[in-house]
Amino acid sequence: MYGKKLSWNTWFKLVHRWADHPKTTYSVIHRELGVDENTIRDVYFELRDITSVWIEEHQSQDKLGRAGIIVEIDESLFNKRKYNKGRWCKQMWVFGGVQRGSNKVFMHPVEKRDRATLLSIIHERIANNSIIMSDG
Repeated sequence: MYGKKLSWNTWFKLVHRWADHPKTTYSVIHRELGVDENTIRDVYFELRDITSVWIEEHQSQDKLGRAGIIVEIDESLFNKRKYNKGRWCKQMWVFGGVQRGSNKVFMHPVEKRDRATLLSIIHERIANNSIIMSDG
């Protein structure tokens, strides 16, 4: 990956940090693991690319959930860099959900995150009587 040499142990620590502690800054990870901040950035970009490909390939066309099944929902702000270099060019809000205990997911780009928009997507993508969990 980009000519960087990382031990398997360091690689797995970076993946763990990315997955379980996404808001940790590169400088904190650099101090903890001794990995160059540019390498951390490159690894994180690669993990995001891998994740987006996986989601595209596994996005459920069926409604998520059913009676008693938990579907977690949230929105995130995604940034895009032109040609993967330089300053950030575009921001896009994405609303998504994941059905607990399965690989079923959905992601939907949204221009507005208002009640009407998000409820419309929830009704379209999540089955009635599902248990919906959100951060707010």
